[in-house]
Amino acid sequence: MTFTPQGEPIDLPRARRACREIFDGPRNPHVEVQLLDEDITYGDAVRILRSVLVEQRLKRFGQNVNAAAQSLRLSTATFYRYGGRARER
Repeated sequence: MTFTPQGEPIDLPRARRACREIFDGPRNPHVEVQLLDEDITYGDAVRILRSVLVEQRLKRFGQNVNAAAQSLRLSTATFYRYGGRARER
């Protein structure tokens, strides 16, 4: 914030202008941080939680999509739609 004159308050609009890469850069990859974002929508929160759940189930079942889908009582097609893809080895 070297662009702010001494004694001037650092407000959000000024910070955005001075450090655009911080505000416009990639989102924090940590789910906890994304869910605490004041601007997150309900739909985005649900998508994030779904993807985390699907990823955890794939890991738990050794990337077996069918077993992971069954553990959530989802069809395989729905599981894929929610982001369930076995990792390529």
